[in-house]
Amino acid sequence: MTWLEMYGSGLATGIAQTTISNARQLTASLATRRDQLPLEVGVCMALGAGRAHIRNLVLQQGMLSAVIGVSIGVCAAFGLARFIASFLFGVTAWDPTVFLCVPLLLLSAALLAVGLPARRAMRIDPMRVLRNE
Repeated sequence: MTWLEMYGSGLATGIAQTTISNARQLTASLATRRDQLPLEVGVCMALGAGRAHIRNLVLQQGMLSAVIGVSIGVCAAFGLARFIASFLFGVTAWDPTVFLCVPLLLLSAALLAVGLPARRAMRIDPMRVLRNE
């Protein structure tokens, strides 16, 4: 029964990681294409911002909602651990490994998903963006 729970929780974590990765990548990708981000990046680069600053700008905007969501999820997990404990057999509800590894895994998936569009934003030509606006 424990193996079944481990398989189910691993599958749920994998699905959550894939969903977060896809959502973050889509959001960051759309932001670098259509919204104000290319203009903001173009103005920052024209004023002398380096590539590291642009990368940090995109990563900060993309990771904010991921950090907030993981924080809410961890708080909810702490709050529901006593309720869930009655359904678990052979596994504790307060496993510190789970409370540390799962948020780190989800945040790393979000970081990877936002990192790819951040690399794309670093390559934006500021003159082309400013000329189009």
